[in-house]
Amino acid sequence: DPKPEQVQEGTEGKTAPKKVVIVGAGASARVVIKNLKASGDSVEITVIQPNTFASIPYYQTLVLTDRQTLVQNSTFAEIDGSDKTVYGVAVGCSDGQLAVQPLDKSKDVETVPFDILVCATGFAVPVVCETPGQSQAERQAEIDQYTKALTSGQNVVVGGGGSVGIELAADILETLPEDSRKGKVTLISSSPKLLSTQANKKYGERCKEVLEELGAEIIFDDRVSSHNESAVSEGEPITLTLKSGKTLTCHAYVAAYARGANTSWLTTAASGGSALPDGLLNEKGQIIVNDYMQSTVYDKLYAMAATSSRPEPSLFANVDTQGKTVAKNIVKPESAKQADGISDAMFVVAGHDTFGAFIPENTPLPPFCATLCCEWCGFPFNLLCPCFCLAVLLGPCDAMMCGKCCGPPEGKGVVMMLKNVKDADMMAENSGYYVKGKPGWGEEMERS
Repeated sequence: DPKPEQVQEGTEGKTAPKKVVIVGAGASARVVIKNLKASGDSVEITVIQPNTFASIPYYQTLVLTDRQTLVQNSTFAEIDGSDKTVYGVAVGCSDGQLAVQPLDKSKDVETVPFDILVCATGFAVPVVCETPGQSQAERQAEIDQYTKALTSGQNVVVGGGGSVGIELAADILETLPEDSRKGKVTLISSSPKLLSTQANKKYGERCKEVLEELGAEIIFDDRVSSHNESAVSEGEPITLTLKSGKTLTCHAYVAAYARGANTSWLTTAASGGSALPDGLLNEKGQIIVNDYMQSTVYDKLYAMAATSSRPEPSLFANVDTQGKTVAKNIVKPESAKQADGISDAMFVVAGHDTFGAFIPENTPLPPFCATLCCEWCGFPFNLLCPCFCLAVLLGPCDAMMCGKCCGPPEGKGVVMMLKNVKDADMMAENSGYYVKGKPGWGEEMERS
């Protein structure tokens, strides 16, 4: 009689771990990994990392005016909790197969198999953020080139009237002597107001006042039509043509607005496979998802933050809850629905030394509590609260973060609080940014 098949001791009844492939290595990816590992489920996590370094999303615009910020905000790419990291750029996808072009372009495209695919590639903001496939040396050279032009006192144009454009315009002006700022920075907004997506328009108007006080010129209801990408010149000035026909000359133009989600690779089939189903993406290039953060036409695919069709912006509070939802549904499909997130940012910043404002109605607090804490109980009466005092003495809070009593919750105290949050590595730890197991910013990047 034939011998019975041998079963390896301790493997009876066990199933192979789910192959979870996560494309991207930013905050979204790290939150998913952190929650997957915490679940205790049998998963094998592979991260597709398009860069050998990762920039922690603090002060994203400040890297263009202060190169040291890139050093402080960068960490090695490896993520604690991942079983494997593949350094490369996703270039195609078929059912169960992801095509990845290694960062070493001399190598052939490789195929990475998956049971579950998580898209956490974010949106494209070239120059302001590193681009997929960009090396550390290339990123540093790019930043050095723009920093030289942006801080030299020559004319600069910033495209975009959202939070990124406002921050960058003020960051640039902060580097210049006060008596030479006037007219050096022009901000172009395609909308008639700054922060046009904010429900409360007063914050856009307040940012306009701050920028103009710093010396910025602002053009509304127009856009740069001659240049689709950022540009910098060390020689002859750049001539920009606007949609209105007006022309501007400058030595640096930064297109400080998102170009859509980094999802084009989902529309190309992997070698030997067929394309994913039609109806995967909306007109913005976002993955159309259901309440489980799962594609409505391809159930092996989940989307995070800017790559999903969810209406809420990619704020960390929303990324955090979405990551938990995705992780739960990977472990047990359709077990957790994504709740409504925060619809607008809780604060706005113009520069990182000048101005910030809390937006009480956008905080998770009940309306009355938000008004009481953020508007009525400013300095010095906020110091009567023991919890607030502890947060000032031992935590990241600044005594002036809510402004003065019965005044608007704005001023330098807001930006100081944000700086304290950064210095304390709070968001870095919560979103899973680590350097070989050590929380924080990690070792300094070596200049090439």
